[in-house]
Amino acid sequence: MNGILLIDKPSGITSFDVVKKIKKIFNVKVGHSGTLDKFACGLMIIGIGKATRLLSFFEKSYKVYKAKITFGFETDTLDITGNVVYQNNKIPDLDEILTTISQNFIGKIEQTVPIYSNVKVSGKRLYKYARSNQNVVLPKKTVYISNIDILNYTNGVLDIKITCSKGTYIRALARDIARSINTYATVTYLERLYIFPYSIRDAIVLSCINQKHIIPIEEVKDIAKLYTLEVSNGIAN
Repeated sequence: MNGILLIDKPSGITSFDVVKKIKKIFNVKVGHSGTLDKFACGLMIIGIGKATRLLSFFEKSYKVYKAKITFGFETDTLDITGNVVYQNNKIPDLDEILTTISQNFIGKIEQTVPIYSNVKVSGKRLYKYARSNQNVVLPKKTVYISNIDILNYTNGVLDIKITCSKGTYIRALARDIARSINTYATVTYLERLYIFPYSIRDAIVLSCINQKHIIPIEEVKDIAKLYTLEVSNGIAN
């Protein structure tokens, strides 16, 4: 039994919970191509058996997210699950948001990794520093934002769709957009819509999974080979 599953992860459970449940169902080696925060929902790609070797292809692929960013406050986790640490009364207008996004957040950008994350510093995960109130220098990383579409903006709540490289923190993006216009913001909803070349529309909810939903390893290998060939020929975006 070798292949991948496209899972629609619900909010409220961890990515590890998803892997654990699938491993229990099929009783084989299982892995995933990228963590979603517990509060987030959306597409996860799960490798089954020998297909776990192919997960690095999806880890490197570009992603698409949908998010709600609420202005006026910032939490310690940068999402709705955290405690408010900063707030003000400045709610930016849409022109301010559009201007700062177009000038500062499209293309290659540098992000400071959120302290509530799994990234390790000196062998210790950042969230453990946060929970023990220890000071730590947060690492920076370079990511690529291909596009940010504004879907709606009402009463200080911004709905956006982001196309981005691997490793992009949407929580950090929200923080940085807000701070660039002298206010604060927090992600109050996050959904992963796409991991090249698969969409959330093709995903299955956990309660409905069975063997027929496994995409065979041969099909996955063909997709990876085709994309690699396109990149080498300068065809793929």
